[in-house]
Amino acid sequence: MVTVNSRSLRAAQTDVARVHRRVVRVGAAAAWFSAAVFLLAGFGTGNDGLFIQSVGPMIAAGYMTAQIMLHREDGSVALLVSAVVLVATNALVGIDETLLPSALALVATSSVGMLFVIQNQLSVMLGVGLLLIVTPQLWTDDLRAALALGLVMGLSFAVTTVAFTTVLNAATAYNERFRILFDRSPTAVLEEDWSEAAAYVRSEYAGRPERIHQFLLSYPQVVRNAVSRAQIVRVNQAALDLLEANGPEDLLGRREASSVNRGNMDSFVHALVALYQGREIFEHEFFTHTFRGRPVWLQARCVDNTAGANPDSVMVALADISHLRAREEALADLIRAKDAFIASISHELRTPLTAVVGLSAEMTGGEMSQKERMS
Repeated sequence: MVTVNSRSLRAAQTDVARVHRRVVRVGAAAAWFSAAVFLLAGFGTGNDGLFIQSVGPMIAAGYMTAQIMLHREDGSVALLVSAVVLVATNALVGIDETLLPSALALVATSSVGMLFVIQNQLSVMLGVGLLLIVTPQLWTDDLRAALALGLVMGLSFAVTTVAFTTVLNAATAYNERFRILFDRSPTAVLEEDWSEAAAYVRSEYAGRPERIHQFLLSYPQVVRNAVSRAQIVRVNQAALDLLEANGPEDLLGRREASSVNRGNMDSFVHALVALYQGREIFEHEFFTHTFRGRPVWLQARCVDNTAGANPDSVMVALADISHLRAREEALADLIRAKDAFIASISHELRTPLTAVVGLSAEMTGGEMSQKERMS
């Protein structure tokens, strides 16, 4: 099967990595499940052929698992390897009992693989369809049965590919509108992937949810390790201007653990707690410096688009609130000056007022004579 890596599945490069990651992980799970089914069926029926058939899914599952462990997920290559292994296994050690499941698996693999083809789609689809029609000839000596199965596979592949392509085009149009709104928004916006960070926090803390905040404050190294697993996957021009970055490369990628300090520790803790608790909307304020060294207070309003335990798309809108902080500090200075002024006046007036109050008490207490009062 010929596959061409999608530049972005009509999206940003970060979206491509996300799609590849999901395709590979779902494929690995499906392959391991298929291998387990063959093994269980072999144990249940005593058919040695089923044990041999489990080797193919194991090879495909092992390859995709290796991609996952190496963080080099490539859905198109994984699907190609799976298809080749599937065809070869059935050609070498295939049995009649697994002919139909293998055909269905090959059609599904080929249809998903078409999602990664962005050039000459019609030609590639026709080529893959012809290969599917011919493939059963390698699996069985019954030419009529092979031809019938091949035609069914080719037709199923065409229908499935058209359906997938229709859904992809609709998703592409929606994604393009989102991209335009994101890129041209006058508000500074970032898209961040906190899935690995949230998973790390869950692995480190298994206590009561309401105590997670105190736990993170008590173990700042856990916060630093979690933040180092978060990454910025998309940023618009307004965010680059706000943070005075030279380009997207200054922001994109994983965060540094050293970026967590006393000044922003509470902010990161607040974000991790919100994600741990599954909140969809949360906000926090933090102090930082732009890439040109200018100190700035920022307000971050966050929306978890995934709304679940895997926050891999958190939209963060940033606003410069330095002027508000400056006004708050100026007001606090005025309040402190007022308190100091009142304290000073009170101290200066306390001594003479004490004498006046004491004399007034003597005069009204009746212990002084009329002559003394008049003098």
